Amino acid sequence: MDKKQTTYPAPVAPATLYRDGPNMARIVFVGDSTLELVHHWMLEKLRLANEDGVTRFILDVESATPDFPPSALIEEIEFFGENAPRGIRIAYISSEMRIARHFMMIRAAAFAKGLDVEVFDTVDDARAWLGD
Repeated sequence: MDKKQTTYPAPVAPATLYRDGPNMARIVFVGDSTLELVHHWMLEKLRLANEDGVTRFILDVESATPDFPPSALIEEIEFFGENAPRGIRIAYISSEMRIARHFMMIRAAAFAKGLDVEVFDTVDDARAWLGD
């Protein structure tokens, strides 16, 4: 399995990108989760989808602080639906209820844009759902 790792230093994007195979990318967020950070990674995921053929994303927000605002996640879903190829699946990793408590809104936005999203407690569960 191809595992490339790219770390983007703060303040631009405190996160690490792993390529977990030809069509899967995992992004592990650490530190502050600002709207600027969310926007930066929306653009990076779009690039991976359009240029590299990535169709499966795992977004691990377990170590991100403070919580991602739900508006940023909905904005991401709408952005993907309008600009990414069809068939994109996104799995969020968060054992806390920070995403899960807003997931009904996120799922509705995803469905309206033709995307498939889920929230999981573990990377293994996310990979199983993504079809790894």
